[in-house]
Amino acid sequence: MPLLNEKLRKDVRKVLGTLPAPVTLTLFIKQDCPTCRDLVQLVQEMSEVDPQIRARVLDFAQEPAEALSLGIEDAPAIAVTGPRDHGIRFYGTPGGFEFASFLDAIRAVSHGESGLPAELKERLAGLGKPVRIRVFVTPTCPYCPQAVETANHIAMAADGVKAEMVETMEFAELSGRFNVRGVPRIVINDDDAYEGAIPAQRFVDAVVKAGA
Repeated sequence: MPLLNEKLRKDVRKVLGTLPAPVTLTLFIKQDCPTCRDLVQLVQEMSEVDPQIRARVLDFAQEPAEALSLGIEDAPAIAVTGPRDHGIRFYGTPGGFEFASFLDAIRAVSHGESGLPAELKERLAGLGKPVRIRVFVTPTCPYCPQAVETANHIAMAADGVKAEMVETMEFAELSGRFNVRGVPRIVINDDDAYEGAIPAQRFVDAVVKAGA
């Protein structure tokens, strides 16, 4: 049974619009993963929705070099890449409300444009060191997609920034390590943590501080 019925596929096509450049969804799976089968089906069906979308499915344990090259540290995880790799990753299932941020990432990567205001992009241009953003989410959180999309747009706008959505329940140990009690929880460079979908200006301020 398809995850994306014909009505949903039409909705997805409408949201994505015309994709000017190809996008690759590289999914890493592992054994004893309860969500991996559905994720395989999801990326394959997304590749059927638009000819510009390509799906790759790799075993995390059997493809360590490929995982390393994409900065993937665990599975399941999806790397969303286009003509450039902007460091946008989804750890766990981009389902529920998070499906919107998944589609937004595909569209942004294809267009190669963050959509951030010019003044924010200028502030991000001078980062002195790499920045890693983790946004912990749940699929039922209506505020989480805003945080994930802002993180992804920052990664699009700034070299050296990686943006990772982390589904809290699928990565419970990691969530515990970063004291996730509510979502969205934004963790930058494993040090600074912020609760809620903070405004883009404040988000950029935090990234600039971490990358100084």
